[in-house]
Amino acid sequence: MATLDRQATTLALAHALSAAERGLAVIPLSRTKLPALRSPHRDDPDPGRPPCRGECGRFGHGVHDASADPARVRALFAA
Repeated sequence: MATLDRQATTLALAHALSAAERGLAVIPLSRTKLPALRSPHRDDPDPGRPPCRGECGRFGHGVHDASADPARVRALFAA
């Protein structure tokens, strides 16, 4: 099973890099079509604070993480 997951991830990364080469911003999604990376702010003590849209530099901001930069896409998929 792990081999199939690894192959699927490799194939997804290849498709994402192909799309990025064409200038499309991409992010990894889970099988349920939700962003694959959880928000780094999910446990923040102040829920009234305005939402971070990636300014913190960490992954997990959904569409705000999308990028057409191949190095960034690889980093997103590695995370």
